[in-house]
Amino acid sequence: MALPKDDIEVQVGMGLIRVAADVYPLRQVARVATRRLDIDQWKAWKEFIQASFGMIVLGLLIACWDRNIGTAVGIAGVLIMALVHLSDLLKPPVFGLILTTSGTDLAAVWSTDEDEIAALADAVTAALTDPDRPVNVFNIHNHVEDGDVNQVFGDIAGGKPKVGGR
Repeated sequence: MALPKDDIEVQVGMGLIRVAADVYPLRQVARVATRRLDIDQWKAWKEFIQASFGMIVLGLLIACWDRNIGTAVGIAGVLIMALVHLSDLLKPPVFGLILTTSGTDLAAVWSTDEDEIAALADAVTAALTDPDRPVNVFNIHNHVEDGDVNQVFGDIAGGKPKVGGR
């Protein structure tokens, strides 16, 4: 299952980086980097096993009352848990453009396309050497919303980039 993909416009030049409604002054950017976030497979498998165990226990409890219904509930529950967790495991990695301003790493934009982020990072790096260069416009076609990054890949705070510059 792929993450939602919306287009977002990123403008680089004339002393600014504009990502949708967020604006970053180039003169305050100290470092440009990219990050890759992958699904935590151990966590996904752990949640699947816990949820499946819960459904089996529920099925056993119901089986004490009616064996057929209990068996059906247990099997259906495990199958539903398998589909939900399989969709999590199939999500693609996301790549982020990270800007360091005043010692703080900020994630400006996330995408499922590594090449889009690499091209954007190259343009920002070039703009840092000449902040007054004309504006380059990038359309990030595989943009991933900040909330999706947190929801799918977990909270990335604590020494790691803050999503959305907040």
